[in-house]
Amino acid sequence: MPDFRYMLLHIINIALLYALLRWLVYGPVRKFLAERKGRMDDERAELERMRAEAAEVTTQSQAILNAAREESNRIINEGAEKAKANADDIVQKAHERSKIYLDEAREAAEHERLILEQELKTQVSELAMQIAAKVLKREVRPEDNDAVIDEFFGVGP
Repeated sequence: MPDFRYMLLHIINIALLYALLRWLVYGPVRKFLAERKGRMDDERAELERMRAEAAEVTTQSQAILNAAREESNRIINEGAEKAKANADDIVQKAHERSKIYLDEAREAAEHERLILEQELKTQVSELAMQIAAKVLKREVRPEDNDAVIDEFFGVGP
């Protein structure tokens, strides 16, 4: 038959061993796990804070990028407007210059026409004088010549 004393001793040994292990091992392990859980909670909180900060920075970066795009579009549009205005101004000045050149060319052509007309009158009068001299067989004086020219062109008395 089993001896109750040995059994009681074993039960007491197991209880002491349990108490000793709980005090020596379980307490420090539990403390270590609690500290580890605290560190993990802190790291999770830091991670969430960093995520929120990253989201805020991303939002700010997107806003800055959008503002930069708007500014670049505005600058491009202003440049295009200025270029168009400059082009229009250049075209207008070119038209004005061409008009001036055309007017000058017309004046020069008119002047040349007047000179040629005068030369033609002179040549016609000389030719008419030569013809008249041959017809009349005499020498025609310049006064006669001027009178014939004036009569021919409808100038004079």
